[in-house]
Amino acid sequence: MTQENESVVSLADAHQVRLVMAWLQASLNHARVQWHATTHNHSLQRSLARLMSLKRQAIRALGKELGGCQPVYLVTSHCEGMPALMEQNRLLIRRARQVSKTLQDKRLIHMVSYWIAALQMEVETAALTWRRLR
Repeated sequence: MTQENESVVSLADAHQVRLVMAWLQASLNHARVQWHATTHNHSLQRSLARLMSLKRQAIRALGKELGGCQPVYLVTSHCEGMPALMEQNRLLIRRARQVSKTLQDKRLIHMVSYWIAALQMEVETAALTWRRLR
């Protein structure tokens, strides 16, 4: 990040974005567990793989925007099963939307909003695939 960009991003914005990154990382970890548990269904595995890839891309892009910052440390409980993962993803999206409303930097607002929208599309696709297969 250049000196110019560093002065634009406030510490409060940086902390909020790092919190979104932490939620994405926790959700990614749970999705990995579910991906390994769904070896019997390739359609669901592909959907989860796209979702995990999107989360990794979002974490990298947001971290790069903040100059290589890492997510804040979160203590999270493990969830069991796909329904819990889908609900956790929806909660992540709601939290990230709330955080994006508090950001001051327009570039960060745009980036977070973009990743929220992309994540929501993948989450809904995975949920539809899961419902169809039940």
